[in-house]
Amino acid sequence: MRQQQSCEICNAPAFKYHRLNDIDLFKCSNCKFIFSDRNKKADFNYQTDFYVEVAENSKKVHEFYAEARLNLIRKYKENMDSLLDVGCSSGIFLDKVNHNVKNAKGIELSAEAVEQAKRKGLNVELKSVFEEDSNYDVITLIEVMEHFTDLNLLLNQLYELLNRNGIIYFQTGTTSSLQFLLKRKRWHYFDPPAHCSYLGKKSTKMLLKNHNFKILYIGAGVDWKSYLTTKNKPYNTFAVLKGLIGKFQLGGYTIPSTIGVLAQKL
Repeated sequence: MRQQQSCEICNAPAFKYHRLNDIDLFKCSNCKFIFSDRNKKADFNYQTDFYVEVAENSKKVHEFYAEARLNLIRKYKENMDSLLDVGCSSGIFLDKVNHNVKNAKGIELSAEAVEQAKRKGLNVELKSVFEEDSNYDVITLIEVMEHFTDLNLLLNQLYELLNRNGIIYFQTGTTSSLQFLLKRKRWHYFDPPAHCSYLGKKSTKMLLKNHNFKILYIGAGVDWKSYLTTKNKPYNTFAVLKGLIGKFQLGGYTIPSTIGVLAQKL
């Protein structure tokens, strides 16, 4: 008998799609959300310095993208006094925000990343988003959503942490991409237990609607106009082209492997 679980986004049946690293992945028959076996506890060590090394080894590129993301967020939230960066790593994005927002804070599960961020003079704490109790105008999750095993629990918490009319921004791998279409089960984002949730455009829209969020932007990680206003010009041409490419679709699939989403609390 084919293995089956219930989709946490739309409650439709989800059937076994793939098995990787001894963990089953299920795909919803309706919204196409793909997720790791929810009956098996995700056991991943975030104390590894892998994510810190990735960020710091390509620091200039990440700084450029950080500035472009901030430009995008400002288009929809020009006046923001507070921002929380969930899964901030060593604080490259937070460092950009710190010069523009009165109260900028990061939270992170890696002790090594927290220490590196603190050495930069950033306000970063070693804690989970579920341990946070302050309120913010903006909450960002950059390459973080895929790590959560319960997106409903996460969205409930984000909603509670946001001020009135607050917004969330997240960037994550999307199954509504040509990379996924071409690679399918060989897609590089499939990496359980580190990655547990894989959203497409349909499942993203349903998830946000279920939790009373209004989508302001959905597309490439950052739109091309936000790239134009960055100061770090060496990467500008490449990034603008990437942003432009992200505007195009083929049969409903975007070209980049990631999707960027801005949504407002209703």
